[in-house]
Amino acid sequence: MTSDLAYLRWAILRQLPIGLATATLVLALTVAALTVLPARYTATARLLVEASSVSANARAVADTQTDAAHLQNIENRLMTQSRLARLTRDLSLTISAEELREAALFEVISGRGKATTLTISVTNADADLATTAANGLADEVLKENRVIRTERAEDALGFFRQEVTNRKLRLDVQFEKLLAFKDTHAGSLPEDAARHIDRRKDLLAQQTAVPTRPAMTPDQRRLMSEISAARSVYSDQHPKVKLLVARLGSVATGQASRTAENPLIADALSRVDAQLAAIPSNGLALKALTRDHDLAENQYKQAVSRLEAAAIEERIALRTNGDRLSIVERAALPDSPAGPRQKVLLAGGIGLAFLLAIAAAVLRARGDPHLRRSRDLEVGLGLRPYAVIPNMQTTSTGN
Repeated sequence: MTSDLAYLRWAILRQLPIGLATATLVLALTVAALTVLPARYTATARLLVEASSVSANARAVADTQTDAAHLQNIENRLMTQSRLARLTRDLSLTISAEELREAALFEVISGRGKATTLTISVTNADADLATTAANGLADEVLKENRVIRTERAEDALGFFRQEVTNRKLRLDVQFEKLLAFKDTHAGSLPEDAARHIDRRKDLLAQQTAVPTRPAMTPDQRRLMSEISAARSVYSDQHPKVKLLVARLGSVATGQASRTAENPLIADALSRVDAQLAAIPSNGLALKALTRDHDLAENQYKQAVSRLEAAAIEERIALRTNGDRLSIVERAALPDSPAGPRQKVLLAGGIGLAFLLAIAAAVLRARGDPHLRRSRDLEVGLGLRPYAVIPNMQTTSTGN
């Protein structure tokens, strides 16, 4: 029987040809793969999201998405079968739309306090094709960015126009309610209180005033002159004097009756008091209507302000075609291939050859049916030997 160490040395030496053959085969396949696999080139274009030059209010109207989400939206629109097929046709690319989709890579880099950048990489065996495709995709991103931002500005403008219309209708309704209330309760509003108080004071003064003797009319003065002339000639008992005195009395009685025909002060006072009593409740209702009207007016003014901001954003979007995205680095023709990585593949092939050589030697050794170790007896026969005679080699010496 041999020891484990001797057995391991024997197994390695015995299976060395199999391991070397396996390693040689794997290395040959690796070298052949490096020779057959074509070199692949990667062209990269970089774009930068620029800061908006419009006001914060106008920017809030149009920029409803983050920069990263906006770029993702652009990528989703561009990477459709129809758009890529049209791009390959326009650029005269010799690859299909599906191959272009597999070769293109969009990468968005953003973070707090950092500018948002978009990297477009295209990998292909043809360096010119990769460069053309990367630059074509970058141009398409700019076009799609203009379309999206212009559409967004127009949508925002339409939304705020509708909002202004709705706010104006509500303001008109509140104004009509306020005007109708003032017309219905005219004379019993808070602004009429001072006038009614003054009127009430005047009526009370007229009610308590001492009546004065009215001034003589022209007829009375003429009759008084005739009575004086008659008395100078006749006595007071003369029929002519009595007739003139009777006529003077009838004229005075008619004047007194006409004086008594003025509007009743009490009735005027009752109307004034009723109007004054209605002023507090009308004032509360008028205050509520005024508050609703002022709120509707403020909301209308805010809607107009937002509409103006949206109009500014739309004009800027139309003038600049929505540019907030620019190409900072166009794809250049790559000088060296990006793959396959020969050193990495070669190192991987050597490592794989070594592992497969060891595996082949171990598998070949495990298939050996001879009993060479005590462990083989235990495994094969289920017997544990009492003692093991080591394999001893003698050396012969010459006499």
